[in-house]
Amino acid sequence: MSSISKIAKRKYIEYSKYEGSQHIAKEHSIYRILECIKNNKCESVLEVGLGIGTIFSAVYEFNPNLKYVGTENNDFCLNSLKTNLKDSYNHLEIHANIEAIPKTEKFDVVIIDGKDDTLNVVKYYLKEDSIIVIEGDRSDQEATMVKMFPNCINVHIVTLKKNPADGFFDVKDYQGGVKVIFIKPNTKQYLYWLKHKVLTNLKYKVRILKKKV
Repeated sequence: MSSISKIAKRKYIEYSKYEGSQHIAKEHSIYRILECIKNNKCESVLEVGLGIGTIFSAVYEFNPNLKYVGTENNDFCLNSLKTNLKDSYNHLEIHANIEAIPKTEKFDVVIIDGKDDTLNVVKYYLKEDSIIVIEGDRSDQEATMVKMFPNCINVHIVTLKKNPADGFFDVKDYQGGVKVIFIKPNTKQYLYWLKHKVLTNLKYKVRILKKKV
């Protein structure tokens, strides 16, 4: 099995070549999502906003046995998923929105990577210790989740690495980040949160210093 760092880079570069790549998750975001799934031994994933398939493709390569359900209602994206994912497409369950998913389904992790007008019902599809990962900024969706789970802890994880030269995004820009929300953190998750709270603060300070130089 490839390391999650290798999978993240390979999938970012691969999907950079596809039409619609201007909206894909960046390498660091993919890595953090895989890290979350690996560290928390997640067995089921709900992705809100499948797009052209970048994140699913990476997760499937990491562990093809995971149950993966996603939402998407954009015709371009739905067609792209069939083309880009090839055989792995058959391992993906797609619904138009969250409300269309059977109410009996529960997920270990929810990845928010797009808009969904039914996001307010996502709480009914979570387990007591489920994790929410928001790709990119998406401050409105983050606020919705924090309001929904007032006792949660959340952290924005960034990197000091720039985009690789063979990907879609500008090499002068930093790779994307994610926001991780633990709705009922255990000790391991709390320590992860604390570590990245400190590291993110330091990384932002370094970014500011670099701008001044």
